[in-house]
Amino acid sequence: MNVEAPYIHLYKNSLGYYLFDVNTVKVLSIPKHFYMDFSHNPHNMQEWSKESIAYMKDMKIEGYLSSQRVKKSEHPLTEFLEDLVNHKLSHITLQVTQNCNLRCEYCVYSGEYKNRQHSNERMDSKIMRNAVDYLIRHSSDSDRMAISFYGGEPLLEFDLIQECVQYANLKAEGRIVTFNFTTNGTLLTKEKLQFLVQNDIRITISLDGPDNIHDKHRKFAYTLMGSFEKIIKNLEYIYDTFPEYYRNNIQFNTVLDPLNHFSIINDFIRNNKLFNQSTFSSTLIDDTYAINEISHDEKFDEEFRYELFKSFLWKTGWLSKEDISPLLISYYRSLKKLAKMVETIKRDRIPEKFHRGGPCVPGIQRLFVTTKGELFPCERVSESSPVARLGDISSGIDIEKAVRILNIEQETSEMCRNCWAYYFCTACIAKMDDGTQISVTKLSERCKAIKNSVESELSDYVVMKELGYQWELDS
Repeated sequence: MNVEAPYIHLYKNSLGYYLFDVNTVKVLSIPKHFYMDFSHNPHNMQEWSKESIAYMKDMKIEGYLSSQRVKKSEHPLTEFLEDLVNHKLSHITLQVTQNCNLRCEYCVYSGEYKNRQHSNERMDSKIMRNAVDYLIRHSSDSDRMAISFYGGEPLLEFDLIQECVQYANLKAEGRIVTFNFTTNGTLLTKEKLQFLVQNDIRITISLDGPDNIHDKHRKFAYTLMGSFEKIIKNLEYIYDTFPEYYRNNIQFNTVLDPLNHFSIINDFIRNNKLFNQSTFSSTLIDDTYAINEISHDEKFDEEFRYELFKSFLWKTGWLSKEDISPLLISYYRSLKKLAKMVETIKRDRIPEKFHRGGPCVPGIQRLFVTTKGELFPCERVSESSPVARLGDISSGIDIEKAVRILNIEQETSEMCRNCWAYYFCTACIAKMDDGTQISVTKLSERCKAIKNSVESELSDYVVMKELGYQWELDS
């Protein structure tokens, strides 16, 4: 698509033919003849039907099909970044250890990824206290503060977690601080649970399905025995002993291996009293920095799409909540975010100075503090990369580096400004860093997958609209 062409994207599904108009951020139902003519000859209207030519003229009169693109890539928050970094920090993630008592095959520390390895590195008390002090100093404009504990397995450093909770609550001087972490669930002893319950700490437990699926990847270090049995025993104890805490503070994350059957995992969760009322999030095995390609089974994709369609029927009143998969909440959140943009953005033209979607504001949302006290935008980036490193807990954030990460589109502006998925792009520094530099090649490798994902969400958005769902009422 050249610069003079309308800034649009056409797609179709079983319900019809659609056009996404990038300038107005609107999805429009279009006639088949226009879809066919534009798809086959986007630059040569002489070969179009009279109906398609007339339709295009009418659309332009109504304000659609503009060819305007962004002329200068600059994030709208660039000029405010230093002030935001100094006053608006709300959440830090402390890497309390790089070690783990499990050796999960798809873990970023497993050796199957380029950027991390298990090690005996652990955060000491001084760095932890400095990190908490940094959070408090730089969060004067934030109503609430949150501290996450990250590993490896965070519970290997439980003494440090206890100290951090006590120190943060003392230093916060009446301000609200919440705490959370993700754990493999094997180290949840009675003594640890007493502290977690007393301090209302939210935990996410990693659980991938029934024993044969969970134990396929999640094994104890050195013995290579599966961890499923130990986790279930711990969960049964929490469920029976602290039922209110279990209901309000424990959720689950499932890493989906697309070589497994989605239906088996789904049925296990729905039919087990420990999980059928719980909140689940789910992600596919992450291929960012992965050494080997992640394989897929068509059966998995088929079952996933079937369960997703059932969730649409639930949202539109055709099915009850008990009929749908708890594993789809992550996808629905992403779809809801896209739908909110399409429904609420009121714009005739894309600004001449703007920035595509993708980067979070570095230094204020999920600031990652490594065991050594180094600062990175979040825990998903490569902590071995010099381009992703923002600074350290003693000297603070290098604003120039933060500005570069916030404005990462400037590295690929010629490619990005013509992309129809401009608003919905998910490529941040974690997706563009090859370990030594920001890589245009690495982004190019991901563009197709990102656009396929966005098109799928646009299609699902339309399906729900056609089923009568009112996105604007979804709070």
